[in-house]
Amino acid sequence: MNLFDLLSTLFRYLFVVIIYLFILAIIRMIFLDIRLTEKRLRVSRGDCYLRLLSGKEAVAYGIEDSYVLKANNVIGREEGCEICFPDRFMSQRNTLIFLEGSDYFIEDLDSKNGTFVNGEPVTGDPILLYNGDKISVGSVEFAFVVPELD
Repeated sequence: MNLFDLLSTLFRYLFVVIIYLFILAIIRMIFLDIRLTEKRLRVSRGDCYLRLLSGKEAVAYGIEDSYVLKANNVIGREEGCEICFPDRFMSQRNTLIFLEGSDYFIEDLDSKNGTFVNGEPVTGDPILLYNGDKISVGSVEFAFVVPELD
């Protein structure tokens, strides 16, 4: 066996290993995509949520396409916030969305750039949210969604 045959065999096996690694990477991506889809489908009927409308490109990472709302939801950059993502135009604790009875209300937490609902600033008393309201926080815009009415 000469050097050419040895190198040829070595490159053949190396090529097969590279193909297997490529296939493994594709399978991993499919698995992660399926897992993400399942996570999105966990939003059960009756759970109000925020759906991302725009601004994903302004936030490099850490923002999801939707957020299921709990009884109290603080939106901000601070780690302890229920809805947290690194938007430089948003305060540490920017906005509060809370459940009172069967209605959700929104309140600005004295943020520097404010909170807007349908283009109007949220000031003073909390504002009642309706299905389809557009909420702007920092450079991101969400839609408030009530699944039964969606």
